[in-house]
Amino acid sequence: MTLASLPLLTDGPRARIDGTWIRSGSCDQCAHGPIPGECCTKLALPVSPTAASNPDTVHFFALHGVEIKWWGDLPLAIIPERCSALLPNGDCSLYGSPERPDVCSAGPLNAWTGSLNPACSYVFERDGEQE
Repeated sequence: MTLASLPLLTDGPRARIDGTWIRSGSCDQCAHGPIPGECCTKLALPVSPTAASNPDTVHFFALHGVEIKWWGDLPLAIIPERCSALLPNGDCSLYGSPERPDVCSAGPLNAWTGSLNPACSYVFERDGEQE
């Protein structure tokens, strides 16, 4: 799996991604999980496999509060950074306003969201298998 095979999702009840991934469901602000709006409490950014495989680099990231997680063969840097617009109950304070980024209303952006946020109410399917 490469980053090129995980383009941004389009908004919709069953959004198809690159002919491989299908997202279904809707956002419930992680109502069944311990962290309301969990996906808005961290950033997951792809990093190079070389950096993610280097123990010194991984240690450097860890000293800065960044965890490296692998999703298949794609390494991700998980950065704990709560969105400044996230309210304590998991709602977005910018919801419905022009200040809210389009990225937020189209998300989750990638199929790895389901693995990183266990309470996410979206379901991702690949070739008939749920992620």
